[in-house]
Amino acid sequence: MLLAARIQWNRQWALDSSIQFNHETRESTRKTIGARYTPGDYKVLSAAYRVQRGVSEQLDLGWQWPLSDLWGSLPERMRAKAYGPGQWYSVGRVNYSIDERKPVEIIAGFEYDAGCWLARVVMERRQTSATTRNQKIMFQLEFSGFASLGGNSLKTLGDNIPRYKSLRDGEIVPSSFENYD
Repeated sequence: MLLAARIQWNRQWALDSSIQFNHETRESTRKTIGARYTPGDYKVLSAAYRVQRGVSEQLDLGWQWPLSDLWGSLPERMRAKAYGPGQWYSVGRVNYSIDERKPVEIIAGFEYDAGCWLARVVMERRQTSATTRNQKIMFQLEFSGFASLGGNSLKTLGDNIPRYKSLRDGEIVPSSFENYD
């Protein structure tokens, strides 16, 4: 049996929780609780705590944030273009194993909006076993309304960062983090 609940206090704050219960053993097999703070477009901070009985205990942090906002100089948002030319954004997700006392997955990077083009650099590191991991760095150059060159870092960001929003189209890319796994 799977039970899930969401409390949305307002547009900015949300709390999600889920529990998977095995009625045969009368034990919960998985539990998740998470919180998300979204004070505006292209600004999201999320944290989640996950436990899978006898398998793992993890803490997950994710974000997308315009760096200009940290110094108080964020301009007005432009229609279908985030905050416009000359803006840097930090994006990332860290999944930390409490049991193993190390990160299982790290995705971190920067996006730059130059107006007629966007640039992204994203580093991804995934633990594949107790002793091995895969690492890659993705570069992407996107010419607005034309084409993009480089690895598909936009897909990686959308698949892994909760509530990630593409800088151009303003659409929320579906995130696997939003689904119970």
